[in-house]
Amino acid sequence: MDNRIPTIINDYISKNPENTQIDFLSFNDWLSLRDNLSDDWIVIAQRGKLTKYFDLFTTSCLIQADKEGIKKFLSNSNWFINTTFGIPSKYQEPYEGEEYDDGLVGFLDDVKYTPFVFLRHFNKIIPERFEIIQHFLLYFNAYWVEEKSEYHSIDEDGNIITLLKHVRDFDNEKESILVDAHSLKDYLAVKNSYLARFHDHRRRSQEDISKFIGGKSVTHVLKNDNSYFELDLRTDIQYDEVKSTSRLLGKDLVLPYDEPISHEITFEIDDSKYLDFIVSRDSKGKEVTSTCNPDKLSNYFTDKGTPHFLTPIYFKRELLQKYYAEPGKFDISEGHINYLDIWGIEYDITAEKLIQVYLGDIGQRLPYSEQLHWRQYNVVPKGKISNHRFERDFLVKFSTPEIEEAPISFLKQEIERTQNIFSGIYGEELFKALNKNDLHFFETLRIPLTEEWKELDEQILSISKITTDSFNGKILSKITGKKIDDLSSENTKINGLTGLFYEFILQKIGDKEIANAIIEPFNMIQAMRSSSVAHRKSKEFIKTLDKYELTKLSNEDKMRKIVKNLISSLKLLNEKSIAGDTRYNQ
Repeated sequence: MDNRIPTIINDYISKNPENTQIDFLSFNDWLSLRDNLSDDWIVIAQRGKLTKYFDLFTTSCLIQADKEGIKKFLSNSNWFINTTFGIPSKYQEPYEGEEYDDGLVGFLDDVKYTPFVFLRHFNKIIPERFEIIQHFLLYFNAYWVEEKSEYHSIDEDGNIITLLKHVRDFDNEKESILVDAHSLKDYLAVKNSYLARFHDHRRRSQEDISKFIGGKSVTHVLKNDNSYFELDLRTDIQYDEVKSTSRLLGKDLVLPYDEPISHEITFEIDDSKYLDFIVSRDSKGKEVTSTCNPDKLSNYFTDKGTPHFLTPIYFKRELLQKYYAEPGKFDISEGHINYLDIWGIEYDITAEKLIQVYLGDIGQRLPYSEQLHWRQYNVVPKGKISNHRFERDFLVKFSTPEIEEAPISFLKQEIERTQNIFSGIYGEELFKALNKNDLHFFETLRIPLTEEWKELDEQILSISKITTDSFNGKILSKITGKKIDDLSSENTKINGLTGLFYEFILQKIGDKEIANAIIEPFNMIQAMRSSSVAHRKSKEFIKTLDKYELTKLSNEDKMRKIVKNLISSLKLLNEKSIAGDTRYNQ
């Protein structure tokens, strides 16, 4: 129990554990939380009826005072401010010799009050709500995330943190604002202020506690070094089904850090921000490591007795899973990773299927938190850097990867080319644009990084979402004069969007052998999805693998074959589309 609870109440509860209403009306549970001392989340405002018998109300502001001022502040339960403190009043002509009072500062007993949160009213046009001062949000460069009702901010290492949670149920007039304790205490230190929280909480009970309080009412003072409350217990206020009430009125303080956290930019080298990575093996077979600190690495102008800035370093491809998992934050392709506008690094995938980057780039481009992630996938160098990377980085020649090195990039380029050619001829794209909530299928499409079936299933689903699921049935029906379930030009039933696309190919290209070559990869994708992703894997799935000669391939090579065949199909489609359209043959 909290030591602010009067001894008489503690003694009574211990002797009468079955009488929970005394404990309830005494706010013992709420006081014991001491959430003004929390290290995670601190309530800065709240209002509403939590239950039929429990109402909470809290608001807060910033105060500045010396020790004596704080002592005066905590000597009573008075609020001084009201819930709209910080909202300016409409202009009224001031008294002679006075200036307009914008309501942003108040003084009482050597204590300076400034706003932090306030309750806004809109004459019931929209629900009233708490708001926090903009200065706090601007200080942390916070932004509102509507779907979570939260403010987020980005720290120096690029980590997205939840700064503030706004829990709202306006229909039932319940609302609370919680702030990250670390950020709040840092801000208070910057402002040389305390956060003063003002509380007015009320509880009701069906039990008559007159005997316990020895009359109709009693008030207890509950205080410690950073709080002052008055607990009022009464039985002279009667409601239906209510025999006793209590009110906890008072205030407490959230203390600042001893000093603000410095965000000063320094040019001093901090070795603790740079990890060591494997650069080679020595004559005894032991791993040789080197710092990635770019200022301590040799370069073309200076030999510092350390590995060169451009020393190739290698990693397992699994390190990419973290970045593919959050396409909203990371822009990743087969050659680069960018995290928002905060950091980015180029990489390559070698013939040994390892990720290769340069030692100096790790230290120069990756924050310490990301170095920690990369370090766990670091392996001893094996093989060479790719030919295109050598030509580009050392011979300063324009060079691009081969299709084997970057099949997904080639596929995305060919899809874009297909969309441009098709819309140029028919006025609409062949593949409908993905909904914004489905864009991740395109953004995270990849050759599997592991042999887990889960990953291959995800990629089969992605490539089908992009292609066979996205055929523009409306334009294909318009062009062919056919729709799904009609008889095709071969007098067979048109099955689904893929069947409608095949009818289009037959009509526009004419050559059945070429049409079959174009449709085959799409049929493969559809069959893989139907027998593997959309349903339980069964004998039908084994037949699909055998039919498309995928059985003996690794999952990585299964996906690689599907992608390469699709690229060939789109190239052939584009060539025949261009050849058949006079605008491309002038």
